[in-house]
Amino acid sequence: MKIEADIAAEFDAALEGIRQLPLSSKRGVYLAYIYYRKLFDKIGKKTAAQVMAQRIRVSNIHKFGLMLSAVVRYKTRGI
Repeated sequence: MKIEADIAAEFDAALEGIRQLPLSSKRGVYLAYIYYRKLFDKIGKKTAAQVMAQRIRVSNIHKFGLMLSAVVRYKTRGI
């Protein structure tokens, strides 16, 4: 869908913006980016009826895993 493609393009542009942030802000903003990107991916796999009928979330354990992988990527790639 066009809306999903537009949102995905905005996520890609946001990552470029995150790379330009000062170090003091970059890690937290990058973690939020990873979380919302994962949530967007989960929503994209659902039908419109499912989105309207049920809560879509990222489980706490999955959030923890995202945080760990984000920290590793941040440290190794320098985002």
